[in-house]
Amino acid sequence: MGRFGIDRPPTVLLAVIASTFFVGFGGGVVFPILPNLGAVLGISAFMVGVILSANRWVRLVANAPAGALVDRYGTRTPFVIGLFVEGVATLGYVVALAVPPAESLRPLARRCRTR
Repeated sequence: MGRFGIDRPPTVLLAVIASTFFVGFGGGVVFPILPNLGAVLGISAFMVGVILSANRWVRLVANAPAGALVDRYGTRTPFVIGLFVEGVATLGYVVALAVPPAESLRPLARRCRTR
């Protein structure tokens, strides 16, 4: 028995707790800041609302298919893929500020053209 009457949790559980914390922390930081950032970017309050609600609408639509994926492949693979997609999406915020929109689509256009 550990100090608090329970055994030490497995390393995998600690990794899941840490990743869930950082994913939630990211949303917890972005959501309160976005209305102020909207004023800086010159977008309306309505557009800020659309941006904030897009996350919830996507979750509403994606939860059932995600549940089916978890039932089919187990929890680990969809979890890791989801974290990877979220990391790439977060990187997209940085790229969007530094790269003009047309330039950011050029690699995708080249890849589609070669197929």
